[in-house]
Amino acid sequence: MDEKIFLILYSLPHPSIINVVVSVVSALGSYGAVWFLIGAFLYLKKNKNFKKRDFLVFLIGMLGVYFLVFVLQNFFGRLRPYETINTVVYLGFVEPGGFSFPSFHATSSFFAASFISRKIKQSSKWLYVLALLISFSRIYLGAHYLTDILAGAIIGVVIGKVVVKIWRTQK
Repeated sequence: MDEKIFLILYSLPHPSIINVVVSVVSALGSYGAVWFLIGAFLYLKKNKNFKKRDFLVFLIGMLGVYFLVFVLQNFFGRLRPYETINTVVYLGFVEPGGFSFPSFHATSSFFAASFISRKIKQSSKWLYVLALLISFSRIYLGAHYLTDILAGAIIGVVIGKVVVKIWRTQK
């Protein structure tokens, strides 16, 4: 079923210009880069809702997400769609390494959106839109199945909520 859903999404038209745009969106999520930049911007801008301690907790949370996803990917060992389906070619700039489940892009994006939106509520909608775009880009490019993305999104949101809840009780 997961392969069928993937093939439906992957079979959408892939004009060259859209491939480039989607590859850029995907690259923004690589290693959580765009999220680190957003967090750093909020901290450096001296946003009253995102102080130095918040930024440090955010960074520690992102490192925790990276470690957890690394462990889960190696535990499940799921190959990526372009590695298992003959008709699929990876369309991004740099071929991803490692395993597919869960998606690091989705997990880190939804963790960051969850964490930051609890601190900066007026940006919540846009943070989640960015997380969705980054996550969908991974399917479009051939790097992930839908369940990789859904699992990553759920894990990311849960970790984000837990970290914020623990952080609030520690203040």
